[in-house]
Amino acid sequence: MNELSGPAIYEFAGFRLQVRQRLLFSADRRPVPLSPRAFETLVMFVERAGDMLDKSELMERVWPKTVVEENSLNQCISQLRRALGERPGEHRFIVTEPGRGYRFVAAVSAVADAAALNRGTGDGTPEQRSGATAPERSIAVLPFTNLTGDRSKEYLCDGIADELIHTLSRVPGLKIPARSSSFAYKGRQVGARQIGEELRVKSVLEGSVRSAGERIRVTVQLVDAETGYQSWSQSLDRKFEDLFALQDELAREVARTLKLHAEPNRDTPHDLEAYVLMLQAKSLVRRPSEANLREAIALLKRAIERDPNQARAYAWLALAYADCLLFEFPVSDALTEAERNAEIAANLDPSIADVHAVLGVLGTMRGKWLESAAGFETAMALSPDPAWRSWRASLHTLSVGHVREALPGLEAGLQTAPSLTALLLAIAHTLLMNDAEARRYADLAVSLGQPRTLAPMPDLYAQLAWRAHRFDEAASALNNGVGRLTQTPGAAEAITLMCAALGGTADRSSAVAALRELEMKLEPQGIDPLACKKLILWYTMLGAPDVAHDCAARCLDTYAKLGTVGTAWAVLWMPEMRPFRTHPRFQEFAQRLGFPPYWEQYGPPDGAQFRDGKLTLN
Repeated sequence: MNELSGPAIYEFAGFRLQVRQRLLFSADRRPVPLSPRAFETLVMFVERAGDMLDKSELMERVWPKTVVEENSLNQCISQLRRALGERPGEHRFIVTEPGRGYRFVAAVSAVADAAALNRGTGDGTPEQRSGATAPERSIAVLPFTNLTGDRSKEYLCDGIADELIHTLSRVPGLKIPARSSSFAYKGRQVGARQIGEELRVKSVLEGSVRSAGERIRVTVQLVDAETGYQSWSQSLDRKFEDLFALQDELAREVARTLKLHAEPNRDTPHDLEAYVLMLQAKSLVRRPSEANLREAIALLKRAIERDPNQARAYAWLALAYADCLLFEFPVSDALTEAERNAEIAANLDPSIADVHAVLGVLGTMRGKWLESAAGFETAMALSPDPAWRSWRASLHTLSVGHVREALPGLEAGLQTAPSLTALLLAIAHTLLMNDAEARRYADLAVSLGQPRTLAPMPDLYAQLAWRAHRFDEAASALNNGVGRLTQTPGAAEAITLMCAALGGTADRSSAVAALRELEMKLEPQGIDPLACKKLILWYTMLGAPDVAHDCAARCLDTYAKLGTVGTAWAVLWMPEMRPFRTHPRFQEFAQRLGFPPYWEQYGPPDGAQFRDGKLTLN
């Protein structure tokens, strides 16, 4: 379906279908996860409620210009029945016309006014406010433009905007998107009206920073997000040593313009040099290469030496170490240091959401999934930052096999940060578990600047190509990826052979042997865990789950030397991995990952049962 026509909102049996936002809400206003194809099928149903729709008509509209089997439509209908809570034998929503098609029988009403969308939601959560008009006092602070003539001062421009968000977020009565929402527009030419619509704010604050000698000038302008016209502007010129006072004054002036009151930022460091060191480090952590993270760690240690009571410096140091683990950078004692600094930050200031999010990440690395869940829940309670939703889904929820649980929160987060590539990629991976329509979100992430050659893009596009039986395309995507595996001698030949074997034009046992030889080349330094997950999937797809388990065991042995179980185990729950999950060795593998205590408390993975410490797949 290329264009969604008709009214923007439909209601039926307590459900609300928001067509333009591509969201379905239940009667209690919770998002209901649907694959893109199932969503489009539902739109067609409600648009023509009561009509009998031929199977051929449905398939032509939902899969335009694509040849699909009738079973694809049957799967869509089954997913819709489950999502709507229709039990076997019930026909409250969808009635099958044998041999012909389907009829949507629930009473449907079109909602014409925006007020109906907000009915009973108040200011609520992002999920509840989806589609609502922006609060009167709401503002998005964009990254400030660096006009100093010195690219090395980019950290200062970002830091001033970041600090302004931090201060204004504490002003009662003011709605302000989190940093990850507004900074997603950095480096992009997007108008204030579009930003206002996407982030649901009335005003957009733009700014620039100039410097000359020991003086700094910050110029800001407030733009009406509905009209696109400037409504207020001001310049502040101070000595650099008065940076703290400048930031407080800036926050007060913005709040005063919005007829609100801002208190001075009480948790700003007392030592200016320590503060500048922290800003420099934050800028590096947000561009997490190995060199950047090592430099950030050194800067933060210097900042802490000068100001040992600055909780945010400890929080960012913990995050820098955690990133080293996430990206597999060889930094000694990274896990221990991440945990130690996170605990210090939490003791100094338990209100810092970043700290609890880091503890959530570290819990996944330790295989302590209950502690991880608690960390993420605390972070999201303290700050509605959509980045935490992405982290939790990618590192925690998908890893434990709760795929259906991940999607609603991610889509709700996307309503507050539609340009955040981390969310788009998390949604793409979630959809990849069940539906090949992950491509739409992957392509959108690429259009926003995500390189196609960096993880996880090559693997994501390869999986989509395999499912479409385009095996040469899959090989090209993988061989163009950047990483230790693809840079290993012989990798291109092994990957090409593997894709040919999956396509039926080469021998599968030969492909397994070629991959095994490639794996052994990685062994001297311990198998690369990122490569390991690829190999586990490829071995399984080639029909060698026992070889895949050998590889997985070696991977966990490598992780164990670092005191972790690794991160982001979503690959385990892909449909292609079912032979790996049903293999007798999977029970032991799940035990080593630490899943059972979490499954006992929160339930087993989707489509499975967990009894007496044993997982049974349906």
